[in-house]
Amino acid sequence: AIFFVGGYPNPEWAASVPPAPLIAAFDLFAGPVTKAARYLLPATSFAEKEGTWVNHAGLAQRLRRCVRPASECRGELQTFFELLGRRRLVQPDEVTAELAREIRCFAPLLADPDPNGTRLE
Repeated sequence: AIFFVGGYPNPEWAASVPPAPLIAAFDLFAGPVTKAARYLLPATSFAEKEGTWVNHAGLAQRLRRCVRPASECRGELQTFFELLGRRRLVQPDEVTAELAREIRCFAPLLADPDPNGTRLE
């Protein structure tokens, strides 16, 4: 099975994905991957999500949602929480702390976070 999360607008790239008995996609917009998917989950936009993202420069940035998603949409974090059998409302700060405790490179996230981002080594 392959579970795609995010936009994959390049048809050539999508065509190069090996065949799988099950393809699921979590996306905002239709594209080559969503057309190939057996299951399509409605995604949320950046403005509807909360959490910590690590950018291309290794800077972890905390983002707060500013728009409530439509009732049928869940963020990726909530969906993955449920797939892992964690049947409760996800708390992004708790997930970030758990990640920082378990994976050494994220340990700086346990300290008082810099509002401009935390450099990860």
